[in-house]
Amino acid sequence: MLDILTEPGWVIDASSTTRDAILEKLVLTMAPRLGSVAPGKVLQAILQRERQCPTVVSQDLAVPHARLAGLAAFYVSLARAESGVEFAPGKHVRMVCLLLGPEGNQKQYLDVLAAVLRLFQDKGGKLLRAKPAHAAALLSLAKR
Repeated sequence: MLDILTEPGWVIDASSTTRDAILEKLVLTMAPRLGSVAPGKVLQAILQRERQCPTVVSQDLAVPHARLAGLAAFYVSLARAESGVEFAPGKHVRMVCLLLGPEGNQKQYLDVLAAVLRLFQDKGGKLLRAKPAHAAALLSLAKR
């Protein structure tokens, strides 16, 4: 299912110490690939989703995600915060995997989200320790 992701290779090592700053950095990193979808609109959708239901899925991982009108494909990027960041009250993570997808086809969206979660279950430790280029390669290999 990850084969439908568009260039899953953006990995940043975040020096930011807040959830919002990391999300903004991820959105800005992805912005050139998102066509006419404004980065501010993307960030607003992600932050609204986080306020409604935080996306911390484990001690080390949050997977914020949103479906947006105007996107033609699925996009993913990864931020790693070695010392951790409080992503929800009392919940710290060291990896943030941002997933964006087009509106519609909720089943496909949920399938991609599940595949991303499986990837981190299988390779999370390697992704956390790898240099950015190697982590990007691991994400790209997961597509196959």
